[in-house]
Amino acid sequence: MIQTLKNLILNSTYGLQKLPLFGSYLNWIQKDSFDNEIEQYPKLCAKFETSLKGCYIAGDLTGTPLLKMATNGGSDLVNQLLDDKVIKSGTSNPELIIIGAGIAGISAALEAKSKNIKFILIESNKAFSTISNFPVKKPIFLKPEEVEVHSLLKLNGNTKESLLLNLNMQLNEMDLPIEYNNITHLSREKDLICAHSSEKTFQAKAVILAIGKSGNHRRLNVPGENLDKVSNRLIDPKDYKHKSLIIVGGGDSAVEAAIACADVNAKVTLSYRGSEFTKVKSENLKKLKKLENHKKINIRINSNVKEIHLNRVEFDNGESIENESVLTLIGKELPYQFFQKSGIQLNHEWNRLHSISLIFILLFFTGFYLWKKGQIFSALYCFNPSWKPSWLSIDAPFIYGAIYSTAVLTFGILRIKRKPTNYVKLQTITLILIQIIPLWILPTLLIPWMGHADLLPSWFKTQVLMVDSTVYLTGSNCWRLYGIVLAWPLFPFIWLDYNVTVFWLIYGILQTFIIIPWLIYFYGKGAYCGWICSCGALAETVGDQLRTKTPHGPFWKKAENWGQVILLWIVLLTFINFLSILTGFESLRMHNAYLWLKYAYIWIVDFTLASVLGVGLYIFLGGRFWCRLFCPLAALMHVYTKFSKFRIFSNKEKCISCNLCTKVCHQGINVMNFANKGIPMNDVQCVGCSACVTECPTGVLSFGKLQSSETTHHK
Repeated sequence: MIQTLKNLILNSTYGLQKLPLFGSYLNWIQKDSFDNEIEQYPKLCAKFETSLKGCYIAGDLTGTPLLKMATNGGSDLVNQLLDDKVIKSGTSNPELIIIGAGIAGISAALEAKSKNIKFILIESNKAFSTISNFPVKKPIFLKPEEVEVHSLLKLNGNTKESLLLNLNMQLNEMDLPIEYNNITHLSREKDLICAHSSEKTFQAKAVILAIGKSGNHRRLNVPGENLDKVSNRLIDPKDYKHKSLIIVGGGDSAVEAAIACADVNAKVTLSYRGSEFTKVKSENLKKLKKLENHKKINIRINSNVKEIHLNRVEFDNGESIENESVLTLIGKELPYQFFQKSGIQLNHEWNRLHSISLIFILLFFTGFYLWKKGQIFSALYCFNPSWKPSWLSIDAPFIYGAIYSTAVLTFGILRIKRKPTNYVKLQTITLILIQIIPLWILPTLLIPWMGHADLLPSWFKTQVLMVDSTVYLTGSNCWRLYGIVLAWPLFPFIWLDYNVTVFWLIYGILQTFIIIPWLIYFYGKGAYCGWICSCGALAETVGDQLRTKTPHGPFWKKAENWGQVILLWIVLLTFINFLSILTGFESLRMHNAYLWLKYAYIWIVDFTLASVLGVGLYIFLGGRFWCRLFCPLAALMHVYTKFSKFRIFSNKEKCISCNLCTKVCHQGINVMNFANKGIPMNDVQCVGCSACVTECPTGVLSFGKLQSSETTHHK
């Protein structure tokens, strides 16, 4: 069913892009965006614990494939477990099981030994086996350069051979006991976690998984892949000297293999399915470009292998290249069977519990927003009428505003504690104050009280609130005040009334078409979405820890076009309403077609997409589901953003392609692609939340203003 829905959305978006004018407009909006996919890794909490209690992750499985990070991560994790009293020192029984004797595992074992923690170190092959399997003379990049290794395990060497020699020398001096066994799965029994092999079971208080991507090599799944000429490992480039070789892949492994083989005079063709190399270190890209310029490497981008024959390879574009050997260097799969058998969940993994939870959550929010929309609730008055002041209506808007504001306040404080940067502090405090004062206190408390105290001029009631000057004010009839903050077309109803007042006409034009464009031009789209909007307030506070749940990939990039469809919907409704006012033909706005469009918008967009799904899908799809895919104001601001001077800049020389910036982007932007290329980020989805800037381990990213000489385009 889900796949059917995805296909429907994809087909509909493709159809939209084929429309003569609207299609060109959509392509213009997204022309500076990159598609991206995020690889599935084990689902981790803030302290690297998996869904299996007592099982922790270190090294490559955290999604940061860097030697320095793995080394420090292994030792830091042991200290964390000790500080949190998960494990103890000086016990007679094993406190810790470390699975994997690679960089992270050995580092963790050394730290445990130094702290007198009894541990079991288990390895299925040999120590540092991943590095041992590197190609001959593979260059080693010990990045980030500014990060110091504080582990007892030290990294020295600029090639595979020198690094491995140094590591093995240290290992011989360490006298670490290594249990050679193949662990098939983990389980939990009472207070202990168990590591099972076919021969025996190991028990301890905690387990550190440092196994890296120890699954099977990924396959092309094409005819001929099992021929003897095809290999998924490069051992020695000299094996391919003077041979015609096709290398398939677009990561560092594939590029480094192409460089190494070209250096020994192999006739290399590098085939990559993508449009550009997005995950390759800048040093490797420079070498690759140089070899291509000297005609030593033939690069084929946007190419997919269709079939492998004994003496040639066919591609899906009809091209056929004669060759003697093929290397498929497209990475390894994670050990999914191990995770499944151990009950370790992966990021974005969907199971029956998720489906049941989703149904209950959506039913809850459906009921909640139906109540908010139509019923007046006076809880205090029900018990004792004297408890309710005459000027105060304890109704749905008041209670909803109180819940919303409390959520923003509570999670905002927690966000500041987690990320105490000046930017986050100021942004969060601003969002809290705007939500509490103009979006809650003003329309549901202050203005009703002022109305009761006869402190409001009659023009304010008629022009701003659009009610009769004698009407009794409550939170339910002061709802138009939300338009002070929420601009058309996010809050279109100020212009969908037949009696549109001069105030809302002038204010709406100033707000939507002058003030917001000015803010975006100088400070980016985030000036509104990240600092003012109530939807953004909920996303930046409640949704802050749900960033990694944001879905990525071509499907979701296409789905972003639906915001433009909703914007067009509102433009049409507003146009008909104003046309009826200007011409005096009220029949235009009373026509069944117009009424159907209006009420369909209220229930489909305002109720279902913005309220029920926009909030209900937070814990499943991150905090900006509505903002990213459907918000019509965001869709309008995409146009403004194309001309903005505000950007996130990158120092590509410092980028280590860890992809962490992309993982924490709750707008689904492929931030790493911009960082890799040193291009000022021009993706219209960016809301300037600073997550990518603050989370980058090497300080690649920073905010700034675009100079006239700089380009933002990559296509």
